[in-house]
Amino acid sequence: MLHTISGLEEVSILKPGYGIEYDFIYPYQVYPTLESKLVKNLWFAGQLLGTSGYEEAAAQGIIAGINAGLRVQNSKFKGSRVQFVLGRQEGYIGVLIDDLVTREISEPYRMFTSRVEHRLILRQDNAGERLMKYGVELGLVDYSYYAGVEKLKSEVQDRLKELKSHKVYSEDINSILESHNSSLISQPTTIFHLLKRPELDLQAFESIVGRFDSAVRTQIEIQAKYDGYIEREEALVKRVKELEDYKIPIGFDYSGVKGLSRESLEKLYRFRPLSVGQASRIAGVRFSDITCLLIALKK
Repeated sequence: MLHTISGLEEVSILKPGYGIEYDFIYPYQVYPTLESKLVKNLWFAGQLLGTSGYEEAAAQGIIAGINAGLRVQNSKFKGSRVQFVLGRQEGYIGVLIDDLVTREISEPYRMFTSRVEHRLILRQDNAGERLMKYGVELGLVDYSYYAGVEKLKSEVQDRLKELKSHKVYSEDINSILESHNSSLISQPTTIFHLLKRPELDLQAFESIVGRFDSAVRTQIEIQAKYDGYIEREEALVKRVKELEDYKIPIGFDYSGVKGLSRESLEKLYRFRPLSVGQASRIAGVRFSDITCLLIALKK
């Protein structure tokens, strides 16, 4: 076969190649901390859990490492935090691991951010605000970095409050609106409300509200432009979190739950979810099954 390729007419094989095969475990056999459900004090991460990609491996590695470290610290010093798990609404790492432990993996898993349901609040610009508090708590981030994040957050909140309460009138603002090809106003409104218009930014209103630090300005403009969408997303996250907070005891007997379908019963025993929210994301578990599960847990 090789001799038929142009330039390889006289080629000879010195050593045959080989296919690389990897050991693999089903991700539903680990907890969201990535500790094995079958072997205590054994954590898994990366290709072994059926994922593909360096970022995916690194994401799992840091979560597995943090939880292994916490286990060691608690056995020595009895620390306050027992384990660390990121929720789907807190970071893409949380989405990645939750997908692994609640979904059946039939091919190598890749983290596609465009498919994530809460990506509007999982933005690059607010990563420090979302995650750095955990880094400080776990001793992975110097507090000086976090102090900077908190300072920015405080400044943004103060200026947002100011812009939401600062009313402007037609005689003060219409000339500015006209110069930016924006519709004129006839009723009093706030600068924050005007910022929702795509053609306007904070620089347009500097003569009224003064100058803003570039980092503060960016955050405020994002908050204004996507205000309604972010509000709706946060309300959805709150509802989902209620199900996440409803824990399922380890070793819970699903066979005693009346009304569960046979498929759901099989899936719940296989995946052993730790919360009702996690159970609701398992393929094959229907909404009616979650209702039955909630009733049984309340009893």
